[in-house]
Amino acid sequence: AAFEPVPVTIRDVTGDVTGDVTNLDGTRMDGEFARLRFGTDRRLVEVRRCLCASNAVRLRLPSSAEVTDHDVHAAHQARLQLLARRTLALSVGRGMFTLGTATPLPTEALAVPPLQLGGRLPTNDALIKLDTAQLPADHAAWPEFHNGVAAALRLSLGRAAISRTWIV
Repeated sequence: AAFEPVPVTIRDVTGDVTGDVTNLDGTRMDGEFARLRFGTDRRLVEVRRCLCASNAVRLRLPSSAEVTDHDVHAAHQARLQLLARRTLALSVGRGMFTLGTATPLPTEALAVPPLQLGGRLPTNDALIKLDTAQLPADHAAWPEFHNGVAAALRLSLGRAAISRTWIV
């Protein structure tokens, strides 16, 4: 029996660009291409986990009995500020990872994933917001721009009739 290659399109990895709550950032790669290329390998899952900026990060801090609530809050905010720097830089990598993987719908708006700067406590799953009063007023201006660019880089323009008038 002769081996006959099966044509596979790379663009089938994520689907459309709207509405999927479980795929806010467009990094879910569960199409035929991903299955054929990586099989049971977990690399795509790990890359997706590392590049996710739309979920709150887990705050893991060492606990001590003699620490006051004020000190715990200050430690949480200090840790959140460090994690926020990392989170604000993730959209550049996400733009490279998802380049050209989504087919736009001309009648739908492009969903830009939020940048989540909060953290969750592992003990009770409480969400702690980052106190932005300590940060410059424009601390998220460039990261929000890069987040929008990363969302636009997902678009596969060869498959849909998208023109410059579609951009709002």
